[in-house]
Amino acid sequence: MSQFSKSMRVLYVDPATYVGDLVGRSSPRRSNRPTGVGRIAADLYTYVPPRWLPDSYRYPKLDRAIKHLRYAQIRHVMRRLGMARPILYIWHPDLLDVVGKFDESLVVYHVYDDYSSFHMTAEQRQRLAANEAALLARADVVFASSEEQRERRLASNPNTYLVRNGVDYALFSRARAPDCPIPDDLRSIEAPVIGCVTTQTPFMDLTLLREIFERRPDWSFVFIGVERTAEETADESLRALQRLPNVHFIGRRRLEEMPGYLKGCAVCVIPWLLNGVTLASSSPLKLYEYLAAGKPVVCKPTPLLMQMAGLVSFATTASEWIATIEAAIEADDADQVARRQAAARENTWERRVDFISQTLATALSGSRRKHRALGSELGPVEHEPAPQRVE
Repeated sequence: MSQFSKSMRVLYVDPATYVGDLVGRSSPRRSNRPTGVGRIAADLYTYVPPRWLPDSYRYPKLDRAIKHLRYAQIRHVMRRLGMARPILYIWHPDLLDVVGKFDESLVVYHVYDDYSSFHMTAEQRQRLAANEAALLARADVVFASSEEQRERRLASNPNTYLVRNGVDYALFSRARAPDCPIPDDLRSIEAPVIGCVTTQTPFMDLTLLREIFERRPDWSFVFIGVERTAEETADESLRALQRLPNVHFIGRRRLEEMPGYLKGCAVCVIPWLLNGVTLASSSPLKLYEYLAAGKPVVCKPTPLLMQMAGLVSFATTASEWIATIEAAIEADDADQVARRQAAARENTWERRVDFISQTLATALSGSRRKHRALGSELGPVEHEPAPQRVE
């Protein structure tokens, strides 16, 4: 959305607070967000719905009434920002009910995960499938983050395109700059540091990590993005990993701080569990960020990542991981750094958004032609001036 806002006005609407957040059953971080309109850049705005309009799936009639009020609030914000006939850009089937609420010129569905592989009840999975089928039928354009995801949607919507994740190269390449400092909390950890950037651990092979760092107490492992979990709420695999003195959890950090953290890592890793989510999605943001920082990367083999052979290294067992990390540390040199960064420059968000923008411009043009053709059948219609900005 930051890239889009360089050429069009963007209103990024946060998910509504869930009623469970308000009574302390969920993340306090979400329930404490400042509500209302925020301005991130010249044409990039955010909107956090008021906490008195939460989602509550237990009471469908009340939920519908609250959503009606919430959509009215969003339309009011759009009018204040001078936004009319927007491109509605959504990412999840559960957002189906927003379609048609904002007089949108296009509906875009961007699939970036295998949502059906997430932990949910059979009823939730059935609802998800029904919502996605309806959304695919109504979307003008669909983008998918992996070839496998694209193939699964193509039969339902022929306007489905592959758009893998990308990287803010200008930001993450700063890890190579001499004046980029390593943060004090990472500098205090004994080197070599093996780092993993993630916001959650359930998709990580924690048992594998425990075995690796039990066998290599001279290495430090750092999770950047997640806090330590209380013993009483952690599962056994996480508890066992957290007990190791050379394993560290340093929590969330601001995006602009990330180059310094990556600079302090000797090797960066993607120790995914191999399951439906990781095998189907397999376009990790962290991969391109690691490469932009020039760092050696070791990961589990997945279909997409295997296409990066020569730039990243693969391992499965703990013994393979140990040998591969050792080799990555020893073989790291200026030529390897240059090759990694060259690959990252081919996968920037600027390139991704260029493709998306061209695709949407074509779809908008086709939509207008269809509108004019319909108007000619019904009678004359007023000519639309060429838009100066797509909003």
